[in-house]
Amino acid sequence: MIFYQTWAPKLEMLSQTVREEAVEKGGMYLPLEHMGDKLPQAVISAEDRTFYSNPGIDPKAMVRALFINLWNRAFVQGASTLTQQLMRDVFLSQDKDLWRKAEEILLALWVTRLYSKDEILEMYLNRVYFGHGAWGAPQAARIYFGKEVNQLSWGQAALLAGLLPAPSAYDPFCNLEAARVRQRYVLNRLRDDGVLSAEEAEMAAQSPLYLLPGMCQGKR
Repeated sequence: MIFYQTWAPKLEMLSQTVREEAVEKGGMYLPLEHMGDKLPQAVISAEDRTFYSNPGIDPKAMVRALFINLWNRAFVQGASTLTQQLMRDVFLSQDKDLWRKAEEILLALWVTRLYSKDEILEMYLNRVYFGHGAWGAPQAARIYFGKEVNQLSWGQAALLAGLLPAPSAYDPFCNLEAARVRQRYVLNRLRDDGVLSAEEAEMAAQSPLYLLPGMCQGKR
């Protein structure tokens, strides 16, 4: 009962909260239909392949991650869906304790009943951090490529999607090689998901990025 009373008002205001935060962080809130297909699909293939069919969590991925982490006796693999990531980024801390994880799971299940999948994806893409002060896809497309989101190539979209787990580690301004390796990983998943053919994925991997000049985050 206390959990419900605490979180119900916050979840009902989630869309407004994300919209306000996007503006506060110097960006803008962009509807999903104005983002094109490339970046949303690249993010889904890279981060949450079962997004449109799962209930907000991915039980199989959670079990797999549990066994891997137990085997390594350390937290080496996560299993958070896009919905879980959204809940964590907006409401929770980055701590890896069990109570925080339980809250994340419960909130993800709950918010999936309140919002459509497209609404959740739209909020996620407007809130997630891409590095270099880029909160949300609209800012990321401009900061890295000087483009609108719907103008990105597959190669550019895959690079941005690849940044999400660790924007500093895959920072193309600091370590282009690591960013390209991660980009290739995302393109391979797009190929495996049937979004791109093998030829299209290879062409995207080989295509120029046309990155804007940027400063290495590690030197800031």
